Amino acid sequence: MKGDVFYGSNRKPASKLKIIWSWVILLLLLICTYLGIFHSHRYYGFNMVTWLCIIGLGSLYALYMIWLDHGKWQKLKSILFGLFVCIPAAGLVIFLHNLFVDSQLFGHELKVDGVVTELYVRHSKNRQTPYAVFSYPANGKIWTQHIVNKEHALMVGDTLTVVCSELDPEIFVRIN
Repeated sequence: MKGDVFYGSNRKPASKLKIIWSWVILLLLLICTYLGIFHSHRYYGFNMVTWLCIIGLGSLYALYMIWLDHGKWQKLKSILFGLFVCIPAAGLVIFLHNLFVDSQLFGHELKVDGVVTELYVRHSKNRQTPYAVFSYPANGKIWTQHIVNKEHALMVGDTLTVVCSELDPEIFVRIN
């Protein structure tokens, strides 16, 4: 193995380490993609989706750093990689998530009434976002969801109508 560079005490060639790390990073990227497409509707907060994006895009960038040549024009290559790989990949995950939600609702709609049970405000740096917590029955269970309470229109005890999926009642669209 003439010309191979060795790392650490186990004396594996650098090319094998690249492959091992690539598989680990690809697995992490696939997990983030899976969660982003099929489960991000379960997290009403901004934090979970933000972390999925950071980890997913960081994984793409790590693969870029492992496999692509670094030298002349490094900053330009990084910007072009972000524009032509990272941004379209994030857009694809968002598109596939919306397609999944639409497919869960199409043909499996269940119209139910929910009751607002709680109001709260989430504070971030320079803004406050009001939320309403409501519960609704579907498939023999009571489901609880959080929605943005635009202009504080909802009060505790108010009734709102939603269409949820019979397959996954956590997927819903408010219709009033």
